[in-house]
Amino acid sequence: MKPNTSIRVALSYLKQQKLLLGSTLFWRVVHEITPMQVPVITGAVIDGLTNHTISIYRINWHPESPVAVLQFAAIGLLAVAFLRGFSGYAWTYSTAKLSRNFVTDLRKKLVEKILFLSLDVHKQYGAGDLLDRTLKDTAATRAFMERVFVQTFTSIVRAGYPIIMLFLIDPLLALIALSVLPPQQFISRYLENKLHIATQKSRRSDSRLMSAMKENLDGIETVQTLNNEQVSIERIGSRAENLEVDQLRANQITAVLKGSVWLLTGIGFAATWWYGGLMVISGKMSIGTLVVFSGFVKYAYRPFRLFTGVVKAYRRGLVSLERIYEVLHTPSSLREKEHAKPLSIDRGRIELRNVCFAYRTNQPVLEDINLTLEPCKFTAIVGGSGSGKSSLLRLMVRLYDPSRGKIFIDGQDISKVTLASLRSRIAVVPQSPILFSGTVSENICLARPDASRREIEEVARLSSALEFVKRLENGFDTYIGPGGANLSGGEAQRITIARALLTRPKILLLDEPTSALDADSESILLRSLVGLKEKMTVIVVSHRLETIRNADKIIILGHGRVIQEGTHVELLAQSAAYRELFAGDGSRSDFSAGLE
Repeated sequence: MKPNTSIRVALSYLKQQKLLLGSTLFWRVVHEITPMQVPVITGAVIDGLTNHTISIYRINWHPESPVAVLQFAAIGLLAVAFLRGFSGYAWTYSTAKLSRNFVTDLRKKLVEKILFLSLDVHKQYGAGDLLDRTLKDTAATRAFMERVFVQTFTSIVRAGYPIIMLFLIDPLLALIALSVLPPQQFISRYLENKLHIATQKSRRSDSRLMSAMKENLDGIETVQTLNNEQVSIERIGSRAENLEVDQLRANQITAVLKGSVWLLTGIGFAATWWYGGLMVISGKMSIGTLVVFSGFVKYAYRPFRLFTGVVKAYRRGLVSLERIYEVLHTPSSLREKEHAKPLSIDRGRIELRNVCFAYRTNQPVLEDINLTLEPCKFTAIVGGSGSGKSSLLRLMVRLYDPSRGKIFIDGQDISKVTLASLRSRIAVVPQSPILFSGTVSENICLARPDASRREIEEVARLSSALEFVKRLENGFDTYIGPGGANLSGGEAQRITIARALLTRPKILLLDEPTSALDADSESILLRSLVGLKEKMTVIVVSHRLETIRNADKIIILGHGRVIQEGTHVELLAQSAAYRELFAGDGSRSDFSAGLE
């Protein structure tokens, strides 16, 4: 993304905050101009005490006595102090409010965008990178707003005012003092481009480190059970060292920029005092005027000396805005049609016609799937690892779109209905239970925050969760920790199932729902699922024979294709592979290996 685009993103926000922006700029200008009156007052006092004449902005005054000069100085300095203090408070508060509003607004838009991005885009970026952009990059734009937009505007006043005063006092001496600025600008512009590249590289390294840390923390159990701690430490340490090198390079360029500015402006000061001193010796300029001139030279140089800090904030903010803009304008592979209509489910009949699917690797996962799943039936899908079972469920709820073919629910093409209506009528229980920080009840009613306690208890009973929840210290109000850390896998799975049932779906999709349950809990849950088919279409992916044997239809997948379908009795009679699997280790067998 071009820098101008990033700036337009910030400007579009500022247009909505005109009043706050105007207040911020006004008080910042007052804050900058006020201290510039100190050298004016100082020079006037020196001339008043030595020449008995005070000249301020070409207005002459002849004080009656030195006491009058001191009174003038005291009143002037008090006024400067008051204005400086009040304007400092006013601009600091308004700037903070402006920048924080900007960051909050930007962060909300980014979160909204990320949550609606399709899963393939999430996998493309990775959770760590998206987290880094949401937290660190948005935070970096605060300094961009405060130090770049606000200070850049006021720098025009901060540099322009003293420069004008220099030329009004003595044009030739002003040219001498300002002669160092053109070469300084040339050097700064050259180093700015290098700093931008170095900052981009540093942010990428920072994001990689964040991703590596998150991956290892998310998989800490695997890291420890594989005795892989040292390898992980070395991998993360390597990324941390890369970040350190990249940040050091950016700081080195900043140091060169800062050093060049201070060197050149120091030369300008020396030339000013040398030539100005000669003018005082020759009687062409008073000492007070030279003091005033030198004070304005200091303020004329100050924006350029502070420029290095602004450049660093500008480049960091610009790179962060580019990274944020990239996500905000990343198209989702799932898009609603322009005139998409809400899905209306009367029965819950699902049809898959010539459905093919592949992830970004382009390796086919599903090929030419033609299925009809009858409404209010209990359908089981079985198959070996990688046969496409879970992918089939994801297509039904439109987490992905088929590469080819169509999926219909009650005759409606799901690619032409709104995503909200589709997902509000279909509930999904994933293979790995996902719980969030909060209480048991908060996790169950995630999709329906307005659900009553009676409804929560009813779905907990249906999912076999009610018994263990009642044994918890605070029942449904028990805090279960991040990711359900305080629960077993089976308990977490039962809460996930209860959450799905609470949405009152017309279609219920379950991916290995009984894999973490004991025999008794599995039996209770299966009875509930069989009973639920009177109200909804139930589709279960499972390896467990106990789970599938009572299904109205069993679909066998292999290598992305439908191998065979039928009831448990029919498959026993017609399928040698199914008979072999069923005859394995009894009703509790896991028969996935036989379907490879």
